[in-house]
Amino acid sequence: MSILRWFRIRTWKKRITWDDALRNAKRLLEQVQNHQKETGWMPDVVIGLGRSGGIWGGWLAGNLGTLPFAVIDDKYESKEKGINVSFPAGKEILSAVRSTYPDKKRILIVEGASSTGKTPAKFQEDFSQMLNDCDVKFAVLYKNPAAVFDIEFAGKIGPEPWPDKFPWHFSNLYRPYLRDIFKPRRK
Repeated sequence: MSILRWFRIRTWKKRITWDDALRNAKRLLEQVQNHQKETGWMPDVVIGLGRSGGIWGGWLAGNLGTLPFAVIDDKYESKEKGINVSFPAGKEILSAVRSTYPDKKRILIVEGASSTGKTPAKFQEDFSQMLNDCDVKFAVLYKNPAAVFDIEFAGKIGPEPWPDKFPWHFSNLYRPYLRDIFKPRRK
């Protein structure tokens, strides 16, 4: 068995297909639906973080009954103490969502893949005051086992080894990971 596992890891090209992603999205959808059956919690609003959160958050919002949906972009910058993540216009978008849907307090925050958990942790840190009266939960299609942030819903823990690209990283101009942000772009 260990030889077979070693062989699969060595020969795997670290690529995930759209079919793989959709299977995990379906698992994620089922987790949220099962959570509703068990606890009664169902999101009133879905917010996607970044481009992948926009893709999968919109997909989940539609498949959970066409829930209200918004996207908050994320931006990564190199600082003296490492990589910093911020959310341009996040405050304004959250304010608009809160004023448009003042009675909707259960919010699902969605990201496509979380390699470290830094992005959802920073989102929670930056917007905890604005969301202090809300019941916020986090969801990802792919969660790296090394991610330190508590994400309630994950379509898949892994894969291992962590892939170089996900299907939504179609062109070489897409910067999927913190380590790739400052690499020169290929033409």
